[in-house]
Amino acid sequence: MKTLWLTYSWKDDEDQVSFIQQELERKGLKVKRDKWTLVAGQRLWEQIEHHISNKEESDGWAIYLTANSLMSQPCKEELSYALDQALNRRGQIYPLIGISDGNVDSQVIPKSIATRLYVSLKDAVWAERVISGMEGISVGDNSREIAPYFMKYYAVDPTKFGRRYAIEVRPRCGNWVPYFVGVRAGMRERLNPYCAHGLANQPPDTSFDISPYEQLDDSRQWWVMGSQNEISWGHAAWLFVNELPGELIFGSKTDKSQQFSIKRMPGMM
Repeated sequence: MKTLWLTYSWKDDEDQVSFIQQELERKGLKVKRDKWTLVAGQRLWEQIEHHISNKEESDGWAIYLTANSLMSQPCKEELSYALDQALNRRGQIYPLIGISDGNVDSQVIPKSIATRLYVSLKDAVWAERVISGMEGISVGDNSREIAPYFMKYYAVDPTKFGRRYAIEVRPRCGNWVPYFVGVRAGMRERLNPYCAHGLANQPPDTSFDISPYEQLDDSRQWWVMGSQNEISWGHAAWLFVNELPGELIFGSKTDKSQQFSIKRMPGMM
């Protein structure tokens, strides 16, 4: 059974890190990370070094490459431990793997990672590439199912955005091109929806890239909006509404495996 130690910044989205672990374990790789592996009350760095340095504890090391982790001193120290393993103890049989969130400039990725394997979550087969880098499979599980998409809603200033709420949706890996977001056609007048494309975590100005098409779907049950813009982990589809809808559909317009629906989400009507 191959085991991967995953380094990441605690400032990054916890569900996103759990999703990475979930997908790798689904592919047959055991993943360890400090929050769930280390023992409370014992020296932190001695435990981390033990798990990275001991061949019975890990068969490879990976880092979730984000702006936060690249600036994190603890992440840099864990990289140093892993690099020592790769160069001085186990040679080339100890892989170092970078898993990029897709928004990191390749020029700032440490050379010790850039000259080895690093993959981007924008690549639909990123997990397979990590498994290939580890050269082995095992079986694991995750205690909580993480959806393959990110969704969050925000209360926004109606004088600025023209609506009371903004709903953000984007894939955790891969992309949606073209993308769509839809609400029940019967709720259209009440919700007064419009859709825009913009950066993740930041509701775009209403003048920015408003959806170029709005129409009933073939079933005439949904009012669908979208465009040809790419939706990825770093770029979101934003739905602006006067009220939070009871149901929502979204995803890739052409890839049915990347089409999702939400019903009776907590906090919605």
